[in-house]
Amino acid sequence: MFPSDSEYDEYCSNFSSAPTTSALDRIGARIPEEVLGRILLFICDIGRKARRDLGQLALTCRYWASQCQPAIFRFIRLRSGQDLDELLALMASPLSRVACSIKTLWLFEEPRRSNAPWLHLVALRLVPKLSLHKIHLFLDHRSYQPAIRSIHDGLPRSHPSFSSHIATLTLHNARLKSLAALLHLVDEMPSLKTLDCEQLTWPMAPAVIPRQRHIPPRLCWVQMTGCTDNSLSLCVLTGRRRKARDSTTASLDFGLDPEQQHAIHRLVAVTCTEDPRHKTSESSSNKIDSAYNMIKVVGRGVEFEASETFYFILPSTTGLNSIVQIDIMGIEIGEYKRGDSDKWNKACEQLPPLQKLVLGFSSREDMGRFVREVVCTKLDDLRSANRVKYAVRQGHKWYGMWFRASVDSEELKGKRRSLSFTQSLTVILLCRNWL
Repeated sequence: MFPSDSEYDEYCSNFSSAPTTSALDRIGARIPEEVLGRILLFICDIGRKARRDLGQLALTCRYWASQCQPAIFRFIRLRSGQDLDELLALMASPLSRVACSIKTLWLFEEPRRSNAPWLHLVALRLVPKLSLHKIHLFLDHRSYQPAIRSIHDGLPRSHPSFSSHIATLTLHNARLKSLAALLHLVDEMPSLKTLDCEQLTWPMAPAVIPRQRHIPPRLCWVQMTGCTDNSLSLCVLTGRRRKARDSTTASLDFGLDPEQQHAIHRLVAVTCTEDPRHKTSESSSNKIDSAYNMIKVVGRGVEFEASETFYFILPSTTGLNSIVQIDIMGIEIGEYKRGDSDKWNKACEQLPPLQKLVLGFSSREDMGRFVREVVCTKLDDLRSANRVKYAVRQGHKWYGMWFRASVDSEELKGKRRSLSFTQSLTVILLCRNWL
């Protein structure tokens, strides 16, 4: 309930004058720094509304301004040379402490906003003044005619600190001379974690993966949409990696046997690229435990719904030049539609030698038809050796549970309440006992 005008006037009349600036500072300082920090944590993000709220809080008093400034300027978005000039002018003030607060830059180079090059000025004039943690770079090259060769194209090579801070790269509408050029570009950014490619083109030719790569040690997610070959997101992610600096955790080094790498690329290509329903391929990697790493590849359709998902389980490397092979593989087939048997029979021809293959379905009916039409014709050797396992998802496709299934029994094995969706899948893939 809000006070009436008369109640508000009576409230104000109790004060002989407005509080002074020094009084406001004392009032603001009554809130402990830890409490104010928690308040800022709740409202602080990179959204515009939250930034405006923080700005209003900063105007309350000098004490609050000093506490809010790091949160306000922690993330900076620049979309043009004008944005850069305004930021530099703000930092040039003798009393400004903005430079100390900036930790992350979001840089958007879009042809519809400005034709004048300006990213090189970020490297020359801004980055040397900051103590950056990371840079997120978004490049739209639809008006850039030459084929892109390097992340340093148009940037001064005398400032490698710029590329060394790039954690996210989003690259749209670019033309490359070859797949090798894209791999070279990725390997130039030692801090890269995620790569999002859309409408990249290069001459169609058999994929040639350089044997000597220095993949960024923390690169864990690659997505390709509408590119010449979306399935190559897998090849960008896998291979020998740089050694992470100042890291206490091992990097995800996938020293795959070259023949296996080619085989799993063909497998993904058959299902995620040659199928016209698929528009996007998304590859990610993570460490399951001290013994196993996992590569996950998702094929997505027009509505960005996941259609097929591949899980490649391989041992963690133990030596600098160790060559590892995939021990276990899982395929989440989802909905097995009539007429899909040709695609999956072709895909099964690309399977590498495996210790175990786990096939996941959204229903027992789909599982039964897949076994009759694909497993019995193309996977008979694995089936005869009892190396093919089955799982059925119960509940929502995102929040449901995986249960072990058998062709000869209607029973679904597993404990619904003891494991999450991801944990239940991992248990099935690694043949662990249910908890």
